[in-house]
Amino acid sequence: LCRERIRLLVCDDGCGIPDSPTPGMGLTNMQQRIDELGGTLRIARRRGGGTRIEACMPRTDGGGTP
Repeated sequence: LCRERIRLLVCDDGCGIPDSPTPGMGLTNMQQRIDELGGTLRIARRRGGGTRIEACMPRTDGGGTP
């Protein structure tokens, strides 16, 4: 367990994200929110099909301060 960061991982087994995705509101909003929190967002195709989304951000004191 990581006490300094929060990691969120979502995977599916669908057709996967295109190699060069066109960012829409969903991907853009996720990236903006993670940036605001000082975190990172990685989106990739899964081997065998599907998409993997990983967000990692600092824990806060509850008031938004890391």
